[in-house]
Amino acid sequence: TAVLCPDYRLSSYPGVHFPAQLQDALGAYAHLVFRLGIPPRDIVLSGDSAGANLALALLRCIVTRPDLLGDEPGGVMLWSPWVDASYPPEDLAKRQEFRTDYLGPSLFQWTYRTFLPGSDRSLAESPYISPAKEAIPTTAPIFIQWGSAEVLKKDVVRWVEVQRNGGKGRLGIYEVPFAPHNIFLGGNLAGWEKEARTAVEKGIRYLNKME
Repeated sequence: TAVLCPDYRLSSYPGVHFPAQLQDALGAYAHLVFRLGIPPRDIVLSGDSAGANLALALLRCIVTRPDLLGDEPGGVMLWSPWVDASYPPEDLAKRQEFRTDYLGPSLFQWTYRTFLPGSDRSLAESPYISPAKEAIPTTAPIFIQWGSAEVLKKDVVRWVEVQRNGGKGRLGIYEVPFAPHNIFLGGNLAGWEKEARTAVEKGIRYLNKME
């Protein structure tokens, strides 16, 4: 398996806001399909946390404009995705999982300031930024993992229901008991490496069954 990790522009860079990241992801996908000639069915989109948000935005673009981007990818893998940016960050502190996760309101306040152009919160209602607002009518199988102790759990569960009701493909879900946000990225640092490996194995087996 070959892996492409696009070095897309981050919102932490000076003057970089949405949709710069999505533009770079679109360029990377178009490069694979039209320059390298890789069939879309052989491509799996994957991302963790905000990267999973970007993967879903890219998938929505592909599905919306097949005339420009070709067929849908062969699958999608999401790890603790950020799926709703429309609520005030301070609402996170009211969630029970706030006590068991390392994400907090200050991080999301910083994210909104840097990610949204002019800190325009109205843009957060867009399904390209908050995919929980509207299902993606994709036939691509999607595997999604999250932790039962992460503060974004409520949003992820809601996105699953939205996608189930409005999507066209299958969803494979895997909730890791007691796990915080994004063990895919920091599992080896926080003592969740075994669980992260298991999640990846489950995701691979799920997509293989869809072939």
